[in-house]
Amino acid sequence: MKLIELSEPFGKGQVGSSTMPHKRNPAIVENAACVSNTLKANLSVLTDMMKHQHERDGAIWKMEWKIMPEMCLMLSVILDNMKTVLGGLNVHVEKMRNNMDILGGFMLAERVMFALSDKAGKQTAHEIGV
Repeated sequence: MKLIELSEPFGKGQVGSSTMPHKRNPAIVENAACVSNTLKANLSVLTDMMKHQHERDGAIWKMEWKIMPEMCLMLSVILDNMKTVLGGLNVHVEKMRNNMDILGGFMLAERVMFALSDKAGKQTAHEIGV
């Protein structure tokens, strides 16, 4: 189920989906997530670079020349994407309220039951909740 409580900025003339005109894919957030996965994968390369031979041989530190600038650029893209999203984030308060109302006041029922079960026991807490 799509909650549609928050949405990223969407410009005039921007296409949200190539096949469904009513749909707005979170393209900026998706891009940040994709780049962050690539950045995370590069961390394993950095970990491998910790294995030095012969007093920090050139094969290792030359890898740093390649990977560190790339990782900095990736981080820059992620930060820029998130600055754009957070700077223009659309908060749909009425939709949030409607989604909460659908639950009939039971949004925190599980948390309340766990808190009650610590004091009164799980079965008693369950009976109180019903």
